[in-house]
Amino acid sequence: MEDFNWLHFIVIFVGSIVGVVGIMPYAFELNKDKLAEAPLPLPKLMLLSFIQGAILFAIVTFLGLNAATSIGLEIISPISSIPLAMIAGILGATLLVVVEVIVFQPHIPAALKDTQHTLPVWKRFFASFYGGISEEILTRLFLVSAIAWVLGQVIQLDITIAIPIAIFISAILFGIGHLPATAAMTPLTPIIIVRAIVLNSIIGVVCGWLFWQYGLVAAMIAHFCADIILHVIAPPLLSKYNNYQEMTSIQPV
Repeated sequence: MEDFNWLHFIVIFVGSIVGVVGIMPYAFELNKDKLAEAPLPLPKLMLLSFIQGAILFAIVTFLGLNAATSIGLEIISPISSIPLAMIAGILGATLLVVVEVIVFQPHIPAALKDTQHTLPVWKRFFASFYGGISEEILTRLFLVSAIAWVLGQVIQLDITIAIPIAIFISAILFGIGHLPATAAMTPLTPIIIVRAIVLNSIIGVVCGWLFWQYGLVAAMIAHFCADIILHVIAPPLLSKYNNYQEMTSIQPV
């Protein structure tokens, strides 16, 4: 505890709260039908969500910082890594979109294709702060650090082997963690489950590698850039593409 950096804790925790607040309009829009039947009014639900998020991220930030420090993972990234992080996030998101269009789009329901585009752009923009900050705290700072620490301490793996394994495991868990949000939009089928895991794992591996090599901030920057592509820029383009595909698939009578 003597080596614990409380300044890092405070800054990261405050960042997580920004993400928690940012995701609320997006999450509540996706679940508006269920919220209409909720026993509590919306302001109370928002306060409850805020309190739950604050408690969760206080815990995972504290544990994640301890684990990261003990295995030598950095929090502050060098300024020189920022362009690389931005490019990695943009390229990772682009790869994700390509895989989505080529592999998964023909097999997913229309409701899932159109959901992002129908949400107000400002809600999609602020949701990106949750992905870029809060999800990186949860999945990279906490999960990667904790899993690598356990693999090193319990199984006695060399840390250079433990961290890549932890990155892969956390990326899979990151994809699984998106299933509840997906389930709010469409019933979960095998292809929908595989889609959520594969697509989110792409970003998970990219951000995990950046965390390992350059620190948590680099991973956050990459994730935020990726989410801007995925939540703000890509949805209207994909909507136009889907409409074009539907029009060209209509056979003349």
